[in-house]
Amino acid sequence: MNFFKKALLSLSLVSSFGTAATANAAITVDFSSPTGFLGLSQTYGPVTAYGARGINGTLTPASLFGKASADPNERGLGLLLSEDHEINDPYYIPILNASVVEALILDLGSLVGQDLQLGFESVQGGEQWKVGFSNSTAPLTSLSQFSGFVTGSSDYPALYDFGVNNNRYAIVEAASGNILLRSLTATEVPEPASLALMGLGFLGLGAIRRKATKAS
Repeated sequence: MNFFKKALLSLSLVSSFGTAATANAAITVDFSSPTGFLGLSQTYGPVTAYGARGINGTLTPASLFGKASADPNERGLGLLLSEDHEINDPYYIPILNASVVEALILDLGSLVGQDLQLGFESVQGGEQWKVGFSNSTAPLTSLSQFSGFVTGSSDYPALYDFGVNNNRYAIVEAASGNILLRSLTATEVPEPASLALMGLGFLGLGAIRRKATKAS
């Protein structure tokens, strides 16, 4: 194999890595669509959202509600406030009192292990969101199955970055007031095989360069 063929092969390896990295680009899930009454669960690409409601830490299925108001700060996913479907601001994740749980549970699916960010809306003065995680294989029927809770008050487009997390589920609540979940972003990293491929490509280029130097 002559010099030019070897160089072409090594460049092809580097190019293959570039293609693999492009395939692993960031994924953003937008929870502002669809809107209206969404039932007990809704799939958003790789993520499935479930509504949850309970008393004293228990969790039972609850209806989801998607909102997209003309107000740019009122877009995202929440719960149907009244199970009897009364029109009473049915689009928040509210905290009614200390013993009532109103939450969204996110099945992260193929995004487990990625660097993840959550974006919130409708977070005004004095209101806070709360996020916890679980890797339980049992049905999620209790708040005690979640841990690592973090509380914050940033509003969209500010994002809460919870880094690489190997838990399958995330739970989102309003720690105070009411909020909407707007987005989830996963920043995927190249797979180990892609990194090895890149190293092989650059190694090949280095070997060719050394050979060319010797020849000269």
